[in-house]
Formats: sequence, C-alpha cells, structure tokens
Amino acid sequence: SLFQTTSDKVIKDRTAIFIGRLFRAHEISDKKMQQSTISYLKSITSDADEWTRSNSALAINYLAYNEDNYTEIMKGFDPLAIIQDLALPIVGNEEERKQIQHKKNLDCVLLQLIIYKVEDDNTILQNLIEAGIIEALLYFFETQDLNMITYTSLNFFYLFQYLSKTQIEQLKKEKKYYPNILRLFGSSDLEVIREAYFLTAFDIENGAYLAKDNSQNPLFEEISECGGIEIIFDLFQRNLNYDTREQAANLLTWIFVNKEFSNALMRKELVNYYTNPLINGNTDEQEIDESNLTDLARIAENHEEILKDDFITKAAQIMSNSSTTFLLDFLEIIINVGTEKTREQIKQEFPVAYIKELYQHKDSNIREKAFLFMVRINYPEQMKKLESYQSMIKKNRQDQQTNFNIHEVINDVCIAIEEASGSYDEKGGLALIGIRIVRDLIKYRKGLVQQELVDGRFIEQIFKLFEIASLPQQILYEIFSILPDLISISFDARKLVQQEKNIRSIIHLLDNKVENSLLDIIQILSKILLSVNQQIQIKQENEIRDVFEKCGGLIQLFQIFQNYNNKNKLVVQHSIISIGLLHKAVKVPDEMRTVLIREIKSMPQPGNDKEIQYLSAIVLSMLAESEQNHTDIIAGGFPNIISRLLIHGDQKIQYEGLTLALNMIYFGSEQTKQKVKQVVPLSTVRQLTQIRDENAAMTAQLLIAWLQFLS
Repeated sequence: SLFQTTSDKVIKDRTAIFIGRLFRAHEISDKKMQQSTISYLKSITSDADEWTRSNSALAINYLAYNEDNYTEIMKGFDPLAIIQDLALPIVGNEEERKQIQHKKNLDCVLLQLIIYKVEDDNTILQNLIEAGIIEALLYFFETQDLNMITYTSLNFFYLFQYLSKTQIEQLKKEKKYYPNILRLFGSSDLEVIREAYFLTAFDIENGAYLAKDNSQNPLFEEISECGGIEIIFDLFQRNLNYDTREQAANLLTWIFVNKEFSNALMRKELVNYYTNPLINGNTDEQEIDESNLTDLARIAENHEEILKDDFITKAAQIMSNSSTTFLLDFLEIIINVGTEKTREQIKQEFPVAYIKELYQHKDSNIREKAFLFMVRINYPEQMKKLESYQSMIKKNRQDQQTNFNIHEVINDVCIAIEEASGSYDEKGGLALIGIRIVRDLIKYRKGLVQQELVDGRFIEQIFKLFEIASLPQQILYEIFSILPDLISISFDARKLVQQEKNIRSIIHLLDNKVENSLLDIIQILSKILLSVNQQIQIKQENEIRDVFEKCGGLIQLFQIFQNYNNKNKLVVQHSIISIGLLHKAVKVPDEMRTVLIREIKSMPQPGNDKEIQYLSAIVLSMLAESEQNHTDIIAGGFPNIISRLLIHGDQKIQYEGLTLALNMIYFGSEQTKQKVKQVVPLSTVRQLTQIRDENAAMTAQLLIAWLQFLS
C-alpha cells in the first residue's frame, strides 16, 4: 500500500527494494504486486543514486530465485538482443540518452540472471561470444555514463573473457582493450573500480616483471596514449578508500617501472605514500610494500624525494626495533644507482656509530647487512668490483668459457680479506663478500679455481682472520662455511687447511664463553672434521687428531662436554661428535671411550635433532674401523642400535647402519662377527637391497653376502 500511494521517490525506491528482499526466493502470489514491484525495480537500476542502483539490481536477483518471479522478470527479454542494445549509439536529447543507457543497464542485470541460471552450461555464453558480446561490452564501457555502469556488467565480462582468451588477446594486440577498461577507474562506484583493477592488474604487473635491463613496461605507451596514466593518478588523488588508493598506487608504480614519473606531483605523492610506513612503522591500514619501494629506489630521479625530511634518521629508528633488513636493502639500491651526492647524503645521515650498533642487533641478518652496508657507503668502488665478480661468476656458471681472470679475482679477494683483518669493524663486509666469491667459484668453477687456491694466498688469509680478537660472528661463520669446501676441493688444499698453525687457530676458538657462539663453532668444527674423514680411505686416520691432542684441543672438547652436560644439549652432542670424528679408525682414549660411545649410541633415536641422528650414525661406523672400540659399541643395547639405524626413515642413516655392521665384521674379532650376525635383522637388510639409494642397496647386498659366509 505504501509503495502504491507514496509520492516520495526515496520512500518508493526503498519500499520496492524491501519487498524484493522480503520475497527472496519466494513467489509474490499477488500478480499486481509482483508486476508493479518488478517493473519499478527495473526502472531504478539506472538511478542516479549509487545505493539505489546496486540494491535494486540485488532485489531483482533475490526475487529471481523463485521460478514464477523469474518468468515475470525475464518477460520479453531476448539475451541475444543485448548485443544490439549495447552497440546502440547514445544520441538524442537528454531524456532519450537516459533511456538508451537505462536499457543497456537493465539488459546487463537480466543477462546476469541468465548466467546464474545456466550455471555450468556454457552454451548460451558461447552463443553470445560468437554473436559479438565481447566487442559490445567494450563499446558499452567506452560510451556509457560512468556513473551508470555497475559492477554487474564487469562481473560477467570477466566470465566471458575467461571463455574467449584468444579473442581477448587479439583485442589487446589491436589496442582495443585497455583504453575502455582503464576509463572505468573514473567511476565513483567502488565495486566497479575493484573489478576494473582485477581486469588490468595482472597484465600491468606482469609487464613490470618482464621489463628487464632498464626497459620500460611494454604497456606503457598504450596506457599513456589513451590517458590511462592521468585517470589512474586521478583515482589515487581522489582517495575514495584505502583499497582504491592502494590499487592506483600499485598500477602507477608498475606502469613506471624503470622509468621516471611523468610529473613532480605524481613523484612526490607516490614516494610519500610508499615511504610513510618506513618512517612511521606499519600502520593498521598500510604495510611496507617492499616490492614497489624497490622499484622506486631503482630510479635516481626519485632519490631526492625519498631522502628528504630526515627520512634516514626516522627510518633507522624504526629499524632498530624490528627484525627486517629491508631499509638496508632499500638504501643499498639507492647507493648503487644514485649519484655520489646521494651516497654522501646517506653516509652523513646514517652515521658510522649507528651502523656499528647494528653489528650487535638481535637479528643475524641485520648484523650481516650492517657489515656489508658499512663497506658500501665507505668503500663503494671496491664493493662494486667484488660484486661484479660475484655477478660474472653466477652468469657464467653454465658456460665453458669465462670472461674473467681467475688469478686477478683471487688476488683482489685476498687484498679485501687482508684489509678486513686490519679493520674488521669498517671493512668486515669485504671479507664476507670475498669468501662468498670463492665459495661460488668452488661451486661453479671447481676445476678452474682449485690450483689457484693452492698456489695463492687465500687459505693463508682466511686463517689470519682468526687472529683478530672478538672476530665478528658473521665473518667467523663465513670462514667455517668455506672450510669444508676447501678440504674437499683437492688433496693439496686439504693439506694446507690441516697445517698445524691453522688447526691451532680453530682450537683457540673453543675458548669462547658465549654459549650460542660456542655452539656455532663446534657445529662447524664437526662439519670440517666430517669433510676431512670423507676425503680419506676406510681404516685411514684423521690427521688433524694429532694436532688436537698436541694442543690440548681434545681435552678441551671433552671438558666442554662435561661442563655443558646439564646446560645445552646441542653443545654436548656436537662436542661428542667432534671427538668421535677425530677418532676415525683409532682407539678412543680409555678415560673417555666408554662415556663417549654410550652418548653417541643414544643419539640416533626419535626426538633428537635430525642432523645429530645422521652425524652420530656416521661416527659409530667410523669408530667401528678400530677393533679397540668394538667392546664399547657392542655393550649395552647394540641390537637396538643396529635395528634403529636399519629401519630409520632416512636412507642416509640406513646406509650408515649397514656400514657399521660391515665394519664390525671386517675389523672385529671372531666373537664380534658372531655377535653382529646374531643381532642384524636379515629380513630388513634384504628389503634394503631394493631401496633407491644405490650405495645403500649395494652395501646391503654385501652385508648379506658376509652374513651368509659367516654361516
């Protein structure tokens, strides 16, 4: 009654929408009410008011869930006729133009109902595509009043696009696609803007990704020529809500990848938008966008805007309380592509004292970045030279030919390390990158570099670093990481590493009283010792052991085990493993043998660190190369140890279990042989002959042969 009698348009609109909501999926049995309500709802789908437009379409959608209502709604509608309607030019007086646009809008509302109705049956959609619906919709987006376009048309355009990818790609090539979609960013309807973003963002972002070697986005010219840049920047400035502003900022940054912004105002506003979270911390709305900030930093013309108003001071304060390295990465890019003036500004505003404070940061990544950053701002040419070597090595890793002089590279690395040893707090970053260059050479150019490492000064220089009091953890870790590589590269290199003076330097580090640092040292020590053992033959002793015994290193490791026994489990385990690795193929001293082997036998069990399980299995098999260790290996739970290793889920550990059994047979007494024969589960060993690990499978076959021979 109210709907029929009111003369107030707002009340009439809302009453009709209310009826549509009330009768959701329910027949309006009063035919007069049904016809008049549906007719009126159709008439306001192009209303000037955005809320009325969207909610009238939604009300029609609710009513259409009922078949009887749906029939009334679709009365007289021919889906194929929509193509002719959408292609109509908008001409005539104001009222005639409104009517044409209204008809187009209503067609879109009704077409969406059909699309929902047919669900997975794409027959009608394919018919529409063949009849030209894609071109008709693009014309609709080009000519329709922006405020009369609803998200409905974009929603099913997205569906049509999915079903006609080839046609869409052709339209893009003919430059008939983006201009019409970009125009929609001028709308005030948030849903329309969102759909337009979804239709364009992937291609524009992908274009930015494909823009290599300072080339521009392949879509830049087309977007620029159709006024798309101005439309998107206008959307950014209108600041309708957080999402539209973020979407506009994304699009502009991608469009201008590797390219200066077209005007100073755009540069200022976008730089401020992205740098704000860096100097104020992540806000509730806006987070730090590292990807887009990185793109901004690559353009030298943006640097002045980025660095103004004490940017570095403010951002550094934020970073001191966080665990992100991004600010240092960001400034690194600015230094690399910027001018000398820019570098000097960063150097002045990011004082040496503050960078050194970051050496003590709780986050190891920030500590490492700080070392590299110190060198970057104080010794940029030397840093660039070393980084160019690093880049060349990685670029040439697949090629047989090299475009760099290996002797010159190693010489420059040695100079860098030598300088770092004289002033590690300012030049420590040179040592870090120098050692990494050699690691890359060993990884990618082993044959090219191995003789140079033996003849040159590199090994000598890295051991000189150990002479530095309070050597930074970052440099220490880098040295320890490369030592196993040097040991494995050649016999001569291994001999150089194993020199007594060098081993003494490593033993000296065991005096470290900082628990976490000591753990790092012992972990790397165990890797070095393992690397040595893996390069020598079975029954051959570890040559480093003599130096450890002579210098008191062996006793020191045993004392660490005793002192940390109730404090740090990993320190205890790695100290025991290191002692075990030192005694490959040799008797463990009486005073520590029983407790050491008992501890090692307890390690390869569930609950322990996986690396510990693996290392302890290796140690047991290496200790078994000496018959004098067999009594303690067999004592106390040997059957359980063998069984646990052979049924372990890690094939590497299964292999060590097989090797342990074989070594006990090879080097053991007759009594030991019989004991092993009794406890080794033959059925399990037979299963291991079928596993993928060829070494393990062959070792299993050999063990079976021995067990049968002993029978």
